[in-house]
Amino acid sequence: MVGKAIYPDLKDKVVVVTGGADGIGRAVAAMFARQQAHVFVADINEKGGAELEQQVAKEGGRCTFVKTDVTSLEAVAALAARVKEAGSLGVLVNVAGGFPTYTKASTIETSPEDWDRGVRLNLYSVFYCCRALIPLMDKGGSVINITSNAARKAETHAPRYYSTSKAAVQHLTKVLAFELAPAIRVNSVAPGTTLSDRVKRAATPERMENLIKQVPRRKLADPDEIGSAILFLASEEAAHITGITLDVSGGQVML
Repeated sequence: MVGKAIYPDLKDKVVVVTGGADGIGRAVAAMFARQQAHVFVADINEKGGAELEQQVAKEGGRCTFVKTDVTSLEAVAALAARVKEAGSLGVLVNVAGGFPTYTKASTIETSPEDWDRGVRLNLYSVFYCCRALIPLMDKGGSVINITSNAARKAETHAPRYYSTSKAAVQHLTKVLAFELAPAIRVNSVAPGTTLSDRVKRAATPERMENLIKQVPRRKLADPDEIGSAILFLASEEAAHITGITLDVSGGQVML
């Protein structure tokens, strides 16, 4: 197995990572596998999911890819049935989200269709997965929802449906943490702009320079840096932490 397990309590835990076929989700899934957890990756990206399965297997880990549209109740129910076969769920990480349609439109200019697609992907997906998968958890389970620093800002380059739905995820995190305590902990992580493959492909050198200037630490986060925060919150090292949003943005939120 590549790398040393730094959180022994995650060994043999069943872990679900939505949106785990690429970007932050892929890094997170691989990191849990290195802790010797059994990771289920739920994503619509079959190619990326299959590649991750093979990568983890070569490293001696356990990864099961389940093609899943997290905006579909039926698909999420089928995912839950697969996970149930593996035993009690230890950790749920809701990473899936993004921009189904990128638009710079103001709120009142955003089409209802774009708004609906965006909210379903970024908010309903979290609700659907929590609703289906949390009942599979025993006492001591942990849920980590991925939100965004865009949720903290009124002025953002992200689509309005994105920042609004991610802010709703932060509040949903608090509601679930209150409802499920003391048995299950629920937290969220809010990344800043992260140097994923998608960002690398999309950003021109000028755009990349501008993004970096917006970060007090003068660098974009690596996906593994987001993953490290998630692993910490999932571990027993964070046993008394629930209901928080942990910003991993290099200081962007304080500006």
